[in-house]
Amino acid sequence: MYAELLFVVGWNGEALEVGVDILSRLLDCLDPTVVLAQLRDELYMGMGHPHERIRQVCIHQIERLVDDEVGLNNLKNDSEMLANVISTVADESLAVSKLSMKSLIAVGKDPAGASQLFEGPLQPQMIRVAATNETIRYRVFEEMKRRKRGRAGGVKKRMKQCGNRPYLPTIIMGNVQSLCNKMDELCGSVKYLSDFRNASILSFTETWLTDNHTDDCVSVDGFKIIRGDRDLEAAGKRSGGATSLPALEKVNRSGLLGQLLSDLHTEDDLVQLNAIEMLCALVDSPHGIVFLEKEGVLRKMEEMLVEAEADPSQGFLLPELVKFFGILSRHQPKELSEKYPAFLQCCFHLLESCETSLLNIAVETIGFVGSSTDGKRALNKQGMVDVDHLDIHGRGIVHPREAHPGPTNRSQSEGAVSTGMSLLSSGKVTKEQLNEDLEGMLQQWFEQVSTKPMDLILSLCQQPFLEIRCPALSILQALCDHKWAQTQLLNRPGFQEYLLDRSTEHEKIGKESKYAVVKALAEAYHTGEIFGRPYLLKLREYVRDGPFYVQTQSEVVVEGNR
Repeated sequence: MYAELLFVVGWNGEALEVGVDILSRLLDCLDPTVVLAQLRDELYMGMGHPHERIRQVCIHQIERLVDDEVGLNNLKNDSEMLANVISTVADESLAVSKLSMKSLIAVGKDPAGASQLFEGPLQPQMIRVAATNETIRYRVFEEMKRRKRGRAGGVKKRMKQCGNRPYLPTIIMGNVQSLCNKMDELCGSVKYLSDFRNASILSFTETWLTDNHTDDCVSVDGFKIIRGDRDLEAAGKRSGGATSLPALEKVNRSGLLGQLLSDLHTEDDLVQLNAIEMLCALVDSPHGIVFLEKEGVLRKMEEMLVEAEADPSQGFLLPELVKFFGILSRHQPKELSEKYPAFLQCCFHLLESCETSLLNIAVETIGFVGSSTDGKRALNKQGMVDVDHLDIHGRGIVHPREAHPGPTNRSQSEGAVSTGMSLLSSGKVTKEQLNEDLEGMLQQWFEQVSTKPMDLILSLCQQPFLEIRCPALSILQALCDHKWAQTQLLNRPGFQEYLLDRSTEHEKIGKESKYAVVKALAEAYHTGEIFGRPYLLKLREYVRDGPFYVQTQSEVVVEGNR
């Protein structure tokens, strides 16, 4: 019956739509492994059917198959079916192509599946499909990029559902010693914690493994062991080893990565733009940075950045190039400022741009670079954080339309607030790391934002409009880490009473924003010294009660004669 519904070629129009709808509903009622076992040939031929809807139904069954562990293993063992799925990446229908790409991404997450796609008999098929045209080639590159990062659809939805927990199959990384002594804890985490159990890769460096340690000593159920023990003679050290991520090398050996890098040198600007976007995924990992630097890609990117800034006809490449170096700055902020100074210079030039999109990107990128201590020092070393640039941030927080004339929206003010928090926040550092040089630098930056920046922030915190108060409270939260800022707050009349007064906020987001300020001040290193022990205890009591605490008032009613 299924085959009859699938191959009634004479159907068209409404009859075809009804038949495909019935077929889809019937197949979805079956287990995907049963569909592959009993209708394997029909699915294979259906993926080449002249009607798009039928091709879509067939590849949808493959998509269901990869969501099932047994079905995924069956698909990986069927090279002919996998080759057919690869061919549908070049389908003229984007809907069909997306379904096939999702299936291949799931196959490639497994080391054995990655070997099949990029090193095994399916590699020539991948290369042939990629050579169809530029559009199809970048579909293959998209699959390659997502496979390395473990990405899948529905990211934003899962972000909301998971909160602070990982919302994608992730990579658990750690720098540990004596891994063999920690295997019970690791196996327990894999067994009982979904974040570990669903991880794509468990990567541990400096595990001090030698030839005397067999794979059984560090085996974890459900994971394949890939070891890269250090060569003691070459390293000149006693011992030590590290696992490696093999996916990048597999993709590189397949030749597909070389094609992607060659697209940076093409004269087609659109192809260059797509290539840069793909490489943004690769630069977001330490081993990817090493590879790109070795291939000279980072230097080429800097040259393209300089050319794009100077040539208005290439200006549309600027956002992706800035994004690329912004991601790189998260891993190597200090090295970035020394090796590729043109990036930071470009960011500060864009602060004076007349285009809102470029201005927003520059503001957010500077905040991204300044989120780490090394990044702050790199910005200061370049001498780029001057009065004019910080004044732009200040006006962007208070009056976004004045900071940038013309059409704008709330995102510009939010970007300025986020950047201000990143530049002024001390981050996760110890008390010893908060030295006088760093504190003096941050104080100097803050005082250049406005004529009286602290008075400005406190006045905004007490404005009647929530969209003004919350950004100001976020800045105040970042300031609470610093001794100089606490001293200024102590000298502001009424600040201590205002901070403990819960009646100033009536909405959920406002209560949470003010609670974050109180918590930051209560956990800061110098609060007891500056504000005194009694006030610190009141702050801790506020934190203990939570953001939505309402104090109850007991009243006694005495009944008597009127």
